[in-house]
Amino acid sequence: MNTHNFFTLVMMTILITMLIVGCSAPAAAPTPISPTATPTPVPFTATPEPTSTPTQTPVLIPTLMPPVSQILEGATILFFDPFDELSPERWKFTDDMVKVSEGVVEIQGKSSWATDLIRSASEIEAGKGVIVLFKYMEGTLFSIGLLHGEWGTTESRLFGFTHPFPTGFLVDSWQGTSELTRGASASGNFDFRSGTWYGIVIVVDQDGKMKFVVWDSENPSKQRIFRHVFSDQWYDLDWRLWVNGDKGSVYIDDYMEISFDKIK
Repeated sequence: MNTHNFFTLVMMTILITMLIVGCSAPAAAPTPISPTATPTPVPFTATPEPTSTPTQTPVLIPTLMPPVSQILEGATILFFDPFDELSPERWKFTDDMVKVSEGVVEIQGKSSWATDLIRSASEIEAGKGVIVLFKYMEGTLFSIGLLHGEWGTTESRLFGFTHPFPTGFLVDSWQGTSELTRGASASGNFDFRSGTWYGIVIVVDQDGKMKFVVWDSENPSKQRIFRHVFSDQWYDLDWRLWVNGDKGSVYIDDYMEISFDKIK
């Protein structure tokens, strides 16, 4: 083999080797692309929804009617019952004969004075009293008063009135089973009418002094008044409202307990 052919063969061998090595070399790693920065998530703070609280209708305390301020100094309302319900915790009453509807209590009289509505949760003492709004239907016989003790016992006392009688109403004053003011009536300038709303305030003062005033709710200047001073056996007693029915229906709308400084 001549020198020229040998040189050509060597060059071809070198070229083929280079081509083989180049094809088998690993590909260069791609230049990494910087990832787009992801903002750090802000933690979610849950805002609690307001707790649902049942809406309670406020009880509107009425103002005292003019007849109350006319006979009492420093009168203040201590308790008010609008009779949204007839609570056994506050009242004792005759089942099936006393019921409440739309804020008004109906007391159906039962023969022999067998229907009662009696305040049970608190006691009235000297310097306090009650106010009641009431009306009655034609032919109704009922009484409203303050009762001490259990009716019919020797310790019981009662002060109030019974309606109807020829004079409009009869003053009710009992000590045990003895009637103290039989035939007495209250002075005033109106006659009772069925179906008319009336207010009554009954108060207890020191040393056996008691008083009630009844007025026409539409015309408070029309009033009937009775005041009496009892013996020392009436001193320092506690009292409860007692509404008693014999026949017909009497209705009670509002009830208040008050305190006062002095009876005028």
